[in-house]
Amino acid sequence: MLGKQLVKVAMLFAVALLWSSGAAYADLLIVPHAPPTVPPTNTFKTESGQSIPTGTAGFHNGDLFTNASTTLIFTYGPLGLVAGATGHGNSTDVNEFWVGPDRTTAESLGHFFCTQTFGTGACSAASGGASDPGDWFAVGVPAGPVPFCFTYDQSGASGSPPGPHTLCNSGLDDSNGSYLAQIGLGTTANTGPGRIAYLGLSDEAINDNDYQDLTVQVRVPEPATLLLLGFGLAGLGVAGWRRKPR
Repeated sequence: MLGKQLVKVAMLFAVALLWSSGAAYADLLIVPHAPPTVPPTNTFKTESGQSIPTGTAGFHNGDLFTNASTTLIFTYGPLGLVAGATGHGNSTDVNEFWVGPDRTTAESLGHFFCTQTFGTGACSAASGGASDPGDWFAVGVPAGPVPFCFTYDQSGASGSPPGPHTLCNSGLDDSNGSYLAQIGLGTTANTGPGRIAYLGLSDEAINDNDYQDLTVQVRVPEPATLLLLGFGLAGLGVAGWRRKPR
């Protein structure tokens, strides 16, 4: 656990220093990219254990972009929005969210969330199992599409055909599942620009379109916040290292 935190500290600290030297402040934007079989927008529905407030709008499979190179913070089942949030509503499917050029790389770097403990891979008990609401990781991304994907119904317990299925940013997999993308928490679908976005998976698009089956907040952190956090945590890390017996 300490090793993972130190990696996060190092990443955030480096980015903070870059921003403090005058680098551009990025924004998030959404380009609507809806399958022709569904309306271009929908809303997060009510479900026990939901994380995104009911009625928050979004774009079906909307393309999420950044307008400049930046570091994004991804938070699973964002806390503080709905009481009792689980990060995956009441879904029992094994769903995963990951960010990177490919799934193997993302998992090796810890850039993923799992809704359930399952199997022998990244979602297994040996690898840490299910994510907890509020878990987060940070990833540096270039300007352009944010490289995220959902891999869902890994156990093949539901859906037709059964999973696993993978749906990536701007994907068109509405026959098996879909996601909503929204800038902010408004009841009108918002393309941005903005610095906080929400993503929500529907792991059975035809029968279950509440979009609460794996929910993620994507945030562009403020440079001042990153700088203070980086210095503070780095100081704690150095103090802890100095206290180790020689």
